[in-house]
Amino acid sequence: IELVTSTDFVDAPEACVQGCPIAWDAPLGRAAAIDFDGDGELDVVGTRVGSDGLDDTLAVRLGDRSLAGRWFTEPHLFELEGTAIDLVDGDFDGDTLADVAAVVRRDDDDDGPAADAVVVVHGGGTLAWRSTELGPFDEVQSIAVDARDTLVLRTRDAQGRAVGTFL
Repeated sequence: IELVTSTDFVDAPEACVQGCPIAWDAPLGRAAAIDFDGDGELDVVGTRVGSDGLDDTLAVRLGDRSLAGRWFTEPHLFELEGTAIDLVDGDFDGDTLADVAAVVRRDDDDDGPAADAVVVVHGGGTLAWRSTELGPFDEVQSIAVDARDTLVLRTRDAQGRAVGTFL
C-alpha cells in the first residue's frame, strides 16, 4: 500500500528528486494510524515487506509536531521472523494504550502446513514497548478485534474446517 498524509509524510521514493519528505524505506503491507505512545498525537504503525529473502518487520513511526518540517520520527523496528499477512489494533492488555497485533506466516521447512504466529506489540512510552508472541497456529485465515478488544483468530483444524479462537 502507499500511505499518504496531509503533510506528504510518505511518498513514492522514485517520484522524489530533491527536498523529499520522509519516506518508508520499504513497501508497506498493512498500516494503522493510532496513538501508539499515548501522547495524544497519531502515530503510524506498518508492516514493512521484506525483500531478497528477508523477513518482514513491524515499523513504528511516532507523530511529533516539534520536528522541524518533519511530522514523524525515524522508525522503531520489530523483527517478525516471517511474512506479515494481517495487522489489527486495539487495547489488548487493558492499559488504555493502543497495541497492534500482526499475523505472521512462517513456512514449515518440511512442506507441512504453515506454523503461523500472532505477534502483539504493546504501546506506551518507547521504554515500555514490549512484544508478545502467541502460537503457533495452523493456517491463520484472518484476525479481528471484537468490541472488548479481544483478538479473534480464524484458523483451520486438522480436517480443514474453520475454527474460531479467542486470544
